[in-house]
Amino acid sequence: QPEGDDERWTMRITGTVVPMVSGRFELSLAQVGTARVYLDDELVLDGVEDPPPRGGSDFFGYASLDKVTEIEVTVGTPVAVRVDYFYRGSGMAGVRVGFRTADAAALLDEAVATAADADVAVVFVGTNHEWETEGRDRTSFALPRGQDDLVRRVLAANPRTAVVVNAASPVDLPWVDDVAATLQCWFGGQELGPAVADVLTGALEPGGRLPTTYPERVEHSPSHDNFPGENGHVRYGEGVFMGYRGFEHRAITPRFPFGHGLGYTTFALGEPTLSSSTFEPGDTLTVAVPGTNTGDRPGAEVVQLYVATESPRLVRPPKELKAFAKVRLAPGETTTVDLVLDDRSFAYWDPGEPDAEAVAERLGDMLGAQLRAERRAPGWQVDPGTYTLLVGRSSADLTGRATVEVPAPPAPEPDDQADAPAQP
Repeated sequence: QPEGDDERWTMRITGTVVPMVSGRFELSLAQVGTARVYLDDELVLDGVEDPPPRGGSDFFGYASLDKVTEIEVTVGTPVAVRVDYFYRGSGMAGVRVGFRTADAAALLDEAVATAADADVAVVFVGTNHEWETEGRDRTSFALPRGQDDLVRRVLAANPRTAVVVNAASPVDLPWVDDVAATLQCWFGGQELGPAVADVLTGALEPGGRLPTTYPERVEHSPSHDNFPGENGHVRYGEGVFMGYRGFEHRAITPRFPFGHGLGYTTFALGEPTLSSSTFEPGDTLTVAVPGTNTGDRPGAEVVQLYVATESPRLVRPPKELKAFAKVRLAPGETTTVDLVLDDRSFAYWDPGEPDAEAVAERLGDMLGAQLRAERRAPGWQVDPGTYTLLVGRSSADLTGRATVEVPAPPAPEPDDQADAPAQP
């Protein structure tokens, strides 16, 4: 009920849990406000009389730390759960009750024994909303809660081990070169299970490609120098060298490059041909890439086109993805993929020189006039020169190349130059 300027209300949540195994489990409570948790009408977690301290990551960082207790359950025996939640006008409201096994060692031994008796072992690892969610960042590059140990022990028991990585962003994969296969499935929603089953059994082709770079070490990431920031301020100091651009700029080989991905068949890409050997700003350029499914089953490939400039006026990445297309082909089938480039494919953002006028004043008449003449207004710029077009299957697997010239604009006639207005 309303009480002065505060809003006060109570919510009761009830349900039943039927354990699938017997043993010790951990029960946890995180809250914004206060709550009590009852099992079979017995109070087991009291966040009212003995509230846990603030500092949790749930509810956009407003939640308390977890308050935890252990309970014993018996397989098949229902447990009545009741949560009484009390809101006292704190602005944010929320309660989370967690339930997990406390005997992880026994489960690990069971997994190893099961894998040893199987023809093939499939290990699912990853994160969930406890580690990846809106409003906060992960604090570690590693998989949480000993999952690397799970993979290594299962692999030792069965060399025919495949790992499915169910995570929303890159994680460390120190065992990836030892397992038979690794499938990155991200957070796929309610149809994730059937989709993963179809890919693992070969009913469907794993046609996706990595939209990010997987580093060997988190320290290799271009943002590592600036993240997580200080005193509430994060500086995006990597600038244009984010992602694969930063790895290539620093000559760092990643664990998996941007655009990487394998399937159940193989593809061969031929040399690209261009609709023109020159590109005039305002035109379009078509790059035709022949591709053939060289395997024995249908499959998909993502043809990727990167643009590199040989002598940039400003600092630019070694190359940048500017076009791509997915093609699906039957065994032995060949097709031509047309990728179209326009002004923005060759352009970069020039921030201009906002303090140029002040500098020109200090330089004097002659040097100041030269600086004013060379000054360019902020905007997208396409510089004349030679550009290399690189075609391949990832940012690191490039099989074809071609060059195109952007000609310099014609010099103004002397009369036009005299009548031209001064540069701003």
